[in-house]
Formats: sequence, structure tokens, C-alpha cells
Amino acid sequence: MIDALTERLSEEPISFRHLRCSAYHQNSALHPFAEYLESWLGIRREDSSADKLRKLEGVLATQDFPPAEGVQLLSGLLSLQLDERFSPLTLSPEAQRTRTLELLVALLLDSAEGRPAFIIVEDLHWADPSTLAILGLLMDQAPTARVLALFSFRPEFSPPWGTRAYVTPVLLNRLTRRLATDMVDRLTRGKSLPAEIITQVTSKSDGVPLFVEELISMVLESGLVEVADDHYELTGPLPPLAIPSTLQDSLTARLDKLSLAREVVQLGAILGREFSYELMQAVSPLSEDTLRSHLQQLVDTEFLYQRGSPPDAIYTFKHALIQDAAYETLLRSTRQQYHQRTATSLEKRFPELVESEPEMVAHHYTEAGLMEQAVYYWQLAGERALDAYAHEEAHAHFLRGIAAQGLALEDSESAEDGVAAALLFGLGRAQAATLTRHEMPKAHQSFSRAFDYYASVGDTARVVAIAEFPFPQLSEYRARSSGLITRALGLVPDESLEAGRLHSYHGNVQGMADGDYDSARESFVRALAIARREGNTALEMRTLGFAAQVELWHHQFEESLKSSLKAIDLASASSDPRAEVAARYWACSS
Repeated sequence: MIDALTERLSEEPISFRHLRCSAYHQNSALHPFAEYLESWLGIRREDSSADKLRKLEGVLATQDFPPAEGVQLLSGLLSLQLDERFSPLTLSPEAQRTRTLELLVALLLDSAEGRPAFIIVEDLHWADPSTLAILGLLMDQAPTARVLALFSFRPEFSPPWGTRAYVTPVLLNRLTRRLATDMVDRLTRGKSLPAEIITQVTSKSDGVPLFVEELISMVLESGLVEVADDHYELTGPLPPLAIPSTLQDSLTARLDKLSLAREVVQLGAILGREFSYELMQAVSPLSEDTLRSHLQQLVDTEFLYQRGSPPDAIYTFKHALIQDAAYETLLRSTRQQYHQRTATSLEKRFPELVESEPEMVAHHYTEAGLMEQAVYYWQLAGERALDAYAHEEAHAHFLRGIAAQGLALEDSESAEDGVAAALLFGLGRAQAATLTRHEMPKAHQSFSRAFDYYASVGDTARVVAIAEFPFPQLSEYRARSSGLITRALGLVPDESLEAGRLHSYHGNVQGMADGDYDSARESFVRALAIARREGNTALEMRTLGFAAQVELWHHQFEESLKSSLKAIDLASASSDPRAEVAARYWACSS
């Protein structure tokens, strides 16, 4: 349906936007947008960072969005190295994420004011959470924009934006016998098939369009019929089991007839629903001429669709079920060998892709059964997602890493080594941002298990990082945080900056959770003394902000105002707008 509609509108003055979600990238934040932007901007792998930057700047110059900020927001998504012209953004990670989502929506709707935009998103059931967030923003703006958005997804998926008056659901029902017969006629280009074959095809396909296509392709390739003028005739009696009864059987039968090209389609199934010629060439042991010949055969027989020409060609399986069928024909041992070969090829030949999508390498190493390498990349993917404020994706990556490491989440014992501790600390940070209130003990347990290990080996830097992690402000859980802070204070020098940071956060916990105003003030006094002695303005501002909050909570309005005003002075002098906004907020509240 998508192809037919796209073809019908191809001659109209419409701006097309086509994004595809992938089963391999369900937890790769904004992966469909990264692929779309690279294609739209004309970015090639061999482009230098300067060339990529020039192409991005050219597009952003036409947008109603600060170009410099746009470049910085999208640099991570496109793996760009920025030059000295771009100073770091002063936005918080959450604000950067929000601005990035807003910019990507603006780019989707680009030119919609000049001409209508047609936005297609395929396989939405495989979309990552960040992509769904952007499409939610798009849905909010759709009524006032000249845009038609077409999303395809499986029936079991429920879009998070729910039912809206301007959204029309279209359920693709099974084909009736008449429609299936019409489809057969189009597939045979008007040359009629024998009635007994049409009867078997329409009955066994059960109205599934892909099954109809596959059965007709199998019949035409099998030698069961031959062309006679304007129709096909049977070459002999029709065997009882000549036409498979299931789609899986039909696909497998066609795959078995591919001969030498069968290995290429199987390897393609390992690479994903869509893959580049360049990656296939890196992984395949075949010569270039042989590989191109086999890929062309797969295109001619419509197992694959092709965009562009080698070496820049991109191949897409005609349907996800074809990819699944090809994957299932592989022996387990061969499947693992192919996954390992893919992972090592990515590491050697595509370092930029590995850096931007470590979860892809992690997946291949996991499926290859090489868990040590898999854990390393799952950890990397989780940390990268946390840096991008993509907490749901990070949560999924850390869980995959923990599974690969063989950790039991229900345990409360200390992590057994540094790898396990790092995974648990990462998981705890993701859980703190994604779990519901009643699930928060899971995050505390992850933090505690990591903390216990780091404390046992004397890693004070990580002990402090866990103890001062800004946990959700829920009073029933702050006592646990207070316990970790107290233990951490016993592991660092009394007058160190680390102790100052811990006293600062401890005062906030004591004052807000425990209701112990006197202890909180004592902690703030210690933190401020250390901050001022060390000349650490950031710690002093943070402590004054915490103090203002606690003082306000305990109705010490005059003290809260004093703390806020001191923080404002420090923030203004240090040109820290985020700190100044927070300080002014507490001053106004006081």
C-alpha cells in the first residue's frame, strides 16, 4: 500500500520524508532519524567530518532555528567532530534532548509551508522510545501543518498518542478470493494460470498478500507451468504437494532453489532488514564479481529491493518475513559464525558506526555467543544512551549486558567484579529515570550492589558518584540514600572536595527527607567551608541552592532568601545561567 501510494503521488508537488524502523535498532535512540538525515543530507561514509558539517550547516541555514545550536544538537546523531567555532551548549542534558526533538520535528515539516509534506514511517512497532517521542510531537502539530503522515505497524502495537479526531486508522484485512485472484492476474501480467493452480493459491494463501506473491513466484520458477500465447499451461499433472501450505514453507522452498545465492541472502538476514553493499562486501568471503552477481539475482527474484548502485547500493528485504525465513534456514553454528564475522568486520572497517551504534556490535557478539565482547559493547551502548538522556534505551542496553554477564537481578549481594558493578551502576541510573515510584527499590538495589563492590576495592571516585547521585525526590527512599552517603563519607578524607560534595548532598537529604533541619545546616556549613577553602564555586553554588531549598521547606524564609541571593551573585559572576535560574527560583519562592 505504501509503495502504491508513493508511486501515485510521485508526480505531485509534495515533499517526501521516508523513515524506517528496524528490529535490530529498537533501543538505538533516534536511529530512523539518523539514517534519514544521512540520506537527506547526502552524507556518505567516506565524507570527512568537515564535509558532513558543511552539508548540515547548509540545511540548517534554511531553518527557523539557530544554526549553531542545531549543529551542536545533531552532531552526536551524525557522529560529527565540531571545530573551535562551536562552544559547548549550556543547556542541561534534558533541555538538550527536548531541543533536539523539536529540531527534528521542524526538519520533518521543512518545506511543508511551501508545499505539502508526506511523511512515511514504516514498522513503527520497532521504533525506539525517542523516535516515538518525536512522532508524538509531530502528531501534536499535524492539525496546523500541511502534512500527511502514514505510519505502518503490526496490529498488536498501540501508538502512545492514542486516538485523535484527525487520525484515521486503516486496518488491512485479508484479501477476499476475488481480490486475491485479481492480484494473481497482475503478478502474471495478464497471462492467466490454470484454474486448479489459482484455486490452490487463493485457498492456501488465506488472503495474505505476501503469501500470494510468494506462491505465484514459486509456481512460475518451479517449471510447473509454461507460457502458451496469452496464458500459462501445466507441464504435467499437478502434484498434490506442489504448492506449500504455509508461508514459511513457501519462503523456504524458494530459498532452497537459490543455489549459490542462498548464502548471500542468509548473510543478509544476519545483517538486518536493510544493509549496505559495503557492509555485505566486508563480511562476505565471495569475490566482488560473484557477490554482485548473487545480489543481482536476489533483486531480480524480488527477495531484495535495491537503492543506488554498488558500491553505494542499499539492499532491503522485500518483507521482514523473508528475512526471518532466511535466518531460520541457518544452522546454529553457521549463524554464530556469521554474527561473529559481522561484529569483527564492523570493528575493523566501520569504527564510526561502532562508535555511534555500539549496540549493533553488542547484538552480533551476543548472538555469536561471545559474551565478554558483548558485555563490553552493551555497557558502552548504555552509557552512550545515558549521555543522550535516552533513559529507556539505556535501561534496555544495561539489561542486555547484565543478561550476557549472567547476573541475577534479584540478588542483593555485592557485585562480584568491576564489570558487574559498572553494569549495575548504569542500570541504577537508568532505572531511577524510568521506573515508577513503587519500583524504585530496584534502582536502590542496583546502586547498593555497585556501591558495595567499589567500597570493597577502595574506588572512592565511584563510591562518591553513587552516593551523590540525584535520586528522585521521594521521601520514603531518601533514608537509603542517606545510608550510602554516610558510608561514603567514611571512605574519603574529611576535608577533601569529595567530602564537601557528599556533605552538600547529605544536607539536602537530611533536611528534606529526615526533617532534621539542624543536621542539614551542619552538613551545609561543612560543605561551604570546604568549597570556599578550595575556591570551588560550583560546589558553593550547589550547596547554597540546597540550603535555600531546605530552609524554605522548614519555613526559614529569611535564611532561604539569603542563601538564594548569595547563589545568584556567584552564578552571575561565573556566567552559569542554569545555576542562576535555579537560585532565582528559590529566591522568588522565599
